[in-house]
Amino acid sequence: MARDVFNAKVEEGFRKARMLQEMMLQNGLLRRIRRGSPVKSKLRLVTLIEGFHAMTRFHGPRTKSSLHKTPPMASD
Repeated sequence: MARDVFNAKVEEGFRKARMLQEMMLQNGLLRRIRRGSPVKSKLRLVTLIEGFHAMTRFHGPRTKSSLHKTPPMASD
């Protein structure tokens, strides 16, 4: 159960990042970017980071201050 929610959050992060990429493409920000250029790989990195943030938002970093905010993991 918790894993499904977790996966949904990760997907949501990737979906947001892809939407951001599409928006940039439509606005012509990526028009002049060559294949394999640093900006493109940076965008790929941003996509990964977005997905990662979706994960950490769900789990919360394991620090003392956030322990009380972290939703309890349902045991499968």
